[in-house]
Parts: sequence; C-alpha cells; structure tokens
Amino acid sequence: MTLRMTDYLAAMLIGVLSALLPKLLLPHHWPMLILMPLGMAIAMLSAFLAANLLSRYAGPFEAAMPGMVISMSVGMMPMHGTGGYLDAAFFGAGAGATIQAGFHLYDLYLHGEVKNERAN
Repeated sequence: MTLRMTDYLAAMLIGVLSALLPKLLLPHHWPMLILMPLGMAIAMLSAFLAANLLSRYAGPFEAAMPGMVISMSVGMMPMHGTGGYLDAAFFGAGAGATIQAGFHLYDLYLHGEVKNERAN
C-alpha cells in the first residue's frame, strides 16, 4: 500500500512540474502551434528527470510510464494563458492522480490484485 501511495505522489509531482515549467519558461505571446510542442517537450524532459529521481521510492515503471502520458497531456494545457500558477499546479496534480488511477485500474484489469506473500 505504501508503494502504491508513492506512485500516486510521484504522478502528482510529475503533473505539477509538467504544468508549471512550460508556463514559467515559455512566453504566452508566441503562436500556439509553437508553444504546444515546446511545452510538451519541456514537460517530458521534467517528467523523465523526476521519474529517474523518484524511481528509488516509487516503482520505476509505475513512475515512468504514467509520467510520460502525464507530461505529454499536461505540458500542452497551461499554454492557453488562462489562470495563474496555482491553477496550473492544481490542474497538473489532478491530472497526474487521474492518469495514475487509470494505469492502476488497467493493471488490475490485466493482472488482478497481486499479493505479496513471503515464503516461510
């Protein structure tokens, strides 16, 4: 259960970073055709770095796979210029938790609940 919670916290952190970094680094007066791919690239780079740092505490695949989906979708959204930094952070955290829950439910569908039993 603790590992599952760290997976969700890692996904939420990746979502917050993916939402805030493009909003902080890219100017809003550029055309949307340029901003969206650049925002996605910056977010994917931040997700890659965060997944590598958090792989020690969260499961490596449970942080990297949802992290890439989170960063691709969330990195493009704050470019619309609406809302402040706090709105972008909440959006990123919510999207990260939702996408992680989707990965968790799909894994349950494929494999069922995996029990950690120790051999005596």
